[in-house]
Amino acid sequence: MKLIYFFIFQLFLVFQSYAEQILYDDEVNNYFHNLSTPIFKVANLDDRNIKIQIILSNVINAFVSDGSNVYLYTGLICNSDDLDGLIGVIAHETAHIKQSHILKFKEEINLSKKKAIFSTIMGLAIGLATNEPGIATIGVLSGVDRANLEILKHSRHNEYAADRLALKYLQDLGIKKEGMVSFFKKLENKERIFNFTNSYRLTHPLSRERIKSIESSANDNIIKNNTRYPSKQLQNRFNLIKAKLFALTHSPKETLDIYNCNKDYCLYAQSFAYGSQKNYLKSITLIDKLIEKEPNYEYFYLTKAQYLFEFGKIEESTSYYERSIKINPGLYVAKYELSNNLILLKKDMMRVISMLKELVFHFKHIPEIWKKLGNAYYINQNYFEANKCYIEDAILRNDKKLGKLFLVRAKKYQKTTEQKNELAFIEKKLNELKE
Repeated sequence: MKLIYFFIFQLFLVFQSYAEQILYDDEVNNYFHNLSTPIFKVANLDDRNIKIQIILSNVINAFVSDGSNVYLYTGLICNSDDLDGLIGVIAHETAHIKQSHILKFKEEINLSKKKAIFSTIMGLAIGLATNEPGIATIGVLSGVDRANLEILKHSRHNEYAADRLALKYLQDLGIKKEGMVSFFKKLENKERIFNFTNSYRLTHPLSRERIKSIESSANDNIIKNNTRYPSKQLQNRFNLIKAKLFALTHSPKETLDIYNCNKDYCLYAQSFAYGSQKNYLKSITLIDKLIEKEPNYEYFYLTKAQYLFEFGKIEESTSYYERSIKINPGLYVAKYELSNNLILLKKDMMRVISMLKELVFHFKHIPEIWKKLGNAYYINQNYFEANKCYIEDAILRNDKKLGKLFLVRAKKYQKTTEQKNELAFIEKKLNELKE
């Protein structure tokens, strides 16, 4: 699977896979990490290093693909009226992971495929034996239909089981089930009014029976006036996150029409809308208003740094990246963008190398980081390490020809046995690529 990495307006790092864009944004990713951690904890999954991945799409959907990733579409987030409904969805997906539904579902699909193939073969055999091709066709269809029915039956069972477990998680967290119910009803109403089928319904069949099951379930022992979770800060930030995601996935006109007010989250959405129109002076003016109101919110400085970069003010941009990282040293995208600025300015390469090596440790699957690290080594005249990084970049891009070119160059600069062994290991990975 070939992954393509790029920056859009230098505002966020995304990767595209099968037309799906996964967002790498410090503010959004850290917010959902803080929101989901208590859910994983009550599910006894907090030691599994599960991540919330945000997909940039107006589709209303959420799913899990394995035991370590929960995928939320921005369309689902932007259509959530409050946090309780969104927490309910995350709890539901967490229940799928806890009950190993994905692994079991894959096993069921494989079994159903085998049954369908067997029915197909038998149908063809009967058709050939009787010289009635129509019988073969019937056999093929019945085999496939039977397999699909078994898969759907398995899926429905999993959904009800995940609902029940999710409700227990909500109870443990002191969250009322009404938020989850109202969110599902909202999806049902949208389908009736606008006559559309959303992806969440396709992957999570929202039958009336299922909603009634959630409504009638025992969800008592709720902690009254719960103030533990979600925290007041998470609730306050939710509108900011929604506004930002809406602006990143809608046209400037749509954003300015919807977020036409003077509240902080409206100003935030407006700043992104003007940024996409390259009206950076307006964007920066709006961000400055937010910084004045909340001078310790690191993400406002980060956003301003990004606008300044796009405006061509790299020195000023660098100072605001520094301010955001000073408040929160764990801003990975900010460190990447700061490194990019310093490379352009050809300043402080040892620090750049240190930051990019940290990023490679956490995001070794992103080729652009390897390329930037190679550039930093090259400016620092460490040509062996530079070419080694370029090889890693080429491997991730599945570019065997380019990788071999950098391998030849790296060998010219190898001096020690350790370096020779490092190249031998990389060469082995390179040779495993298909032409």
